[in-house]
Amino acid sequence: MIYLGIDCGTQSTKTIALDASSGRIIAAAAQSYDVLPGLPPGHMEQHPDTWAQAMDETIGQVVEKLGARRNEVRGIGVSGQ
Repeated sequence: MIYLGIDCGTQSTKTIALDASSGRIIAAAAQSYDVLPGLPPGHMEQHPDTWAQAMDETIGQVVEKLGARRNEVRGIGVSGQ
């Protein structure tokens, strides 16, 4: 069995694939992003689409790295800001 873990933070989204029998991370991917440009001084904001795109991208990369084992994924856990 394989579980995916996704961490969506303020600087990047990271996705891992964990082999449940061994407890080892067998695939990982990350995508960084920044805040929206042109905001007034002291303001920081990110667009939610940026997070969704990063999640799609990192999940896709991890699943590709799993190859034939992609069919063993049984669960997904997500943590966010």
